[in-house]
Amino acid sequence: MADSEPEGRVVLDPEAQSPLTVREATAFGSAVHELLEACAKRRWVIPAEAEIAARLEVRGLDASDNAILDRAKEMVYGFLESDLGRPVAGEKCEVEIPLLFDAGGVTVRGFADLLAANASPPLILDYKSNNLEGTTALKKMEEQYGLQRDLYGLAVADGLGIDTVDTAFVFLGDVANPVQMRLGPDQLSGARERVDGLVGMIRAV
Repeated sequence: MADSEPEGRVVLDPEAQSPLTVREATAFGSAVHELLEACAKRRWVIPAEAEIAARLEVRGLDASDNAILDRAKEMVYGFLESDLGRPVAGEKCEVEIPLLFDAGGVTVRGFADLLAANASPPLILDYKSNNLEGTTALKKMEEQYGLQRDLYGLAVADGLGIDTVDTAFVFLGDVANPVQMRLGPDQLSGARERVDGLVGMIRAV
């Protein structure tokens, strides 16, 4: 039997870790986003494995590494075949949408991955390629992306002159459980108060 590790030392099992470094993870996420963006632009024609491999290579990744290629395929095909992906594919969608929003006199600029403006109500969608690292998509969303959802919803509502927006954050490591929320008048009002309050706090510093 091997000697026990000193108390307090964290031992990581390499097989339990992502095969990607931080730099590679960024490149990987960009490649997957680009593949899904290309799908939407050509009315959701499903990419062949060769196209996925080529996009990974463009981003400097080794597509001959089955762990990386298979992960990309799972994310891309997983979304396209998911309960959310199939109806989204039936909508006319815009990708990499520039968003502008006035938050307490401060103009906030950003980009959203996908907007289905003709859906009822319009849908704003964002892909996340994060490793969930033992947590759930819902917990990850609430811990890190609540403000982003507020801003996206408000920007789309103001831009289209509507009072109800559907939002969806798709964690591609768990495509079966997208975090979806409908922001109606009450939710948008609450989002505006939170954003204006945050801007006020920052200005007061």
